[in-house]
Amino acid sequence: MLRSELGYRFDKTAAIFIKATLRWDRMEIDTPSVLDDYFNKHSLLLPVFGVRLHLQNPDG
Repeated sequence: MLRSELGYRFDKTAAIFIKATLRWDRMEIDTPSVLDDYFNKHSLLLPVFGVRLHLQNPDG
C-alpha cells in the first residue's frame, strides 16, 4: 500500500487535507480461472479530501 497526504493547518484547531492511497488487494477466493484476476487481484486508487478539527487539545 502506498499513501501520500498533503495538508494545510489554518490555526491550532482547523486544518484541511487531501490524501491518495494506492492499494493492492490479493485474496484467496476459489473461482473459475477466467474470473481469477477479477476476484483475487484488485488495484484501488482511493482519493480523500477532508477537514480536521482539533477540539480536544488545541494547544498540542
